Amino acid sequence: MVHDISGEPFVDRVKNIMAYSRPFMLNPHQWRKYSHPLKLSWSFVKFEDNNKITVPEERGVYAFVVRHVNDYFPHHGFIMYVGIAGKRGTKRTLRDRFLEYIVERTQNKRPAVHFMLNAYKEDLFFYYVPVSDTAVELEPLETALNDAILPPVSKMDFSAEMRAMKGAFY
Repeated sequence: MVHDISGEPFVDRVKNIMAYSRPFMLNPHQWRKYSHPLKLSWSFVKFEDNNKITVPEERGVYAFVVRHVNDYFPHHGFIMYVGIAGKRGTKRTLRDRFLEYIVERTQNKRPAVHFMLNAYKEDLFFYYVPVSDTAVELEPLETALNDAILPPVSKMDFSAEMRAMKGAFY
């Protein structure tokens, strides 16, 4: 068996790196196509149970972002998932959604989400924008954001055109 300087078998180290690989679409054309009349002013908390109280009890849009905060790397992050809380006809709030994800860490109903919540546990942030104006429909906002960003864990909340295009390469 081939070992490197760390003493760990090379194949095991490669497998570990591959386990955290995610396909990212970094498409400036899609970013520039994003359009929605609502200006989004994002807030965020580290995704930890004790931060639930800071997430507002309002409807809105949210995103999970993986970012490693330290003094050595440039500021960076990866938007993994975009969703909404409180779509038309429901009373679900951003805090409700945050708490549902805390519970989902222990369940495996959606494997990609479960992996994201657990594999990046130390570096996962919950970004959110409360949208109190009920005249603003959240579903089109979610679709527009997902189409622009193409987050790797979001699977269904895209336009029909984007779902078809994603199906060609995922």
